[in-house]
Amino acid sequence: MASTGLEGVLPGGFNASLETPKDPAALAKLKEACAAAYKDHPNSCSHAVNAIVRTVLGMSEQAWPQRQANDLVAFLTQSTDWTEVTLDRAYELALQGVPVVGGKAETGTNGHVIIVYPGLRKPRGGYGYTDKTGAAKTVAVKGSYPLALSTSLGSWPGARSNGDKTVWDPWGKDASFELVKFWAPAKSASGKPDVSAMLRKGGMRYG
Repeated sequence: MASTGLEGVLPGGFNASLETPKDPAALAKLKEACAAAYKDHPNSCSHAVNAIVRTVLGMSEQAWPQRQANDLVAFLTQSTDWTEVTLDRAYELALQGVPVVGGKAETGTNGHVIIVYPGLRKPRGGYGYTDKTGAAKTVAVKGSYPLALSTSLGSWPGARSNGDKTVWDPWGKDASFELVKFWAPAKSASGKPDVSAMLRKGGMRYG
């Protein structure tokens, strides 16, 4: 495998290749849960995300009840069992098979939630859409972002992703995406090095 160029900035003993899964079985389980949720809940982001969390963490519907997007964001924000993580950390954890929820609440309407899909980063955009005037346009290809599992009842094409679009695409605007937060199970998020600052030092940036 080609060198990632991170050997000089990662802490000793840490696998320099962040593209290498730490637990193939956990990674496969997360991918299978994402595929099932995308098929079973194509029009509801919250149902898809809740289903994935239950499957991967082995929880019943009683232990993890259905929450709509705004309620789920509020729950994750307040829960001591979940912790907010950076986008870089979300990427690391997803590659280890850990379910990471991304989301943004909205006032007066439903928010949106996603799961960080376990796969290699890619540029956002590259797909077509129709603007408010009816003109056909294409979302600009830019940056490098983790992938997303996202379903939606809405018409925005970026909000539907079975690992083929990025975590940026469901929102489709930099200003909106800057307000998106990510949460992971606290026990999984702790005990592993958060290399976000070191990744930036090494020149790996988003956007």
